[in-house]
Amino acid sequence: MTRRALVVVAVVLAVLLAFDTGMRFLAQYWVGRELKESLLLEERPGVSLGGFPFTVRLIAGTFPTVDVEARGFQDASLRIQRIRVHLVDASVPRRQLLSGSEGRIRARMGSGSAHLTGKDATAAIQARGVPLRIRFEGDRALVSVQELPGQVAARLSLSDDGRSIRVGAADLPMVGDVSLPLPRIVRGLRYTDVRVEGGLLVVDFELSDVSFDVS
Repeated sequence: MTRRALVVVAVVLAVLLAFDTGMRFLAQYWVGRELKESLLLEERPGVSLGGFPFTVRLIAGTFPTVDVEARGFQDASLRIQRIRVHLVDASVPRRQLLSGSEGRIRARMGSGSAHLTGKDATAAIQARGVPLRIRFEGDRALVSVQELPGQVAARLSLSDDGRSIRVGAADLPMVGDVSLPLPRIVRGLRYTDVRVEGGLLVVDFELSDVSFDVS
């Protein structure tokens, strides 16, 4: 192959790569924009659509992985500061990605985590008429009651049905177990674990045959 031919091939490959990269950026922007509107998020989430070359994935409407990091999810009584989601074997019809029309994102499976601050957890608990304050410090949960001085360590666990977090404190028996309901962010979600990490409440979840509409 002549030097001129090599230059032509290199230029064509560079153009195709630039086009592929541009299409990925636009599709990820559109998915993030639509998720913001559909889930009523405070800001557009970061979205990463896996697979290369992207244009081939776009035409097929399938992606081996989709990663989403969203901030500021609010349901009826609980605000979640950050949500991280990893989807596997996801499908997004190309009509949606190319035209921005309404549709549905599906995935065979996935996992993720929801991160809450002590302020938001306290607001949700007190909205249920319980005068309890909760604070997350390092890997510990600390609770206090408005009428009493000081704070004590709390134990956190998922309820048997996995739909809420139980907050208990042996040194505050008058409070009893307090329930903090968890939102059903998307269909196919199941909460699996709860812990305190880095000063935040972290709730892990798994996803199976998940789907959610985007408008």
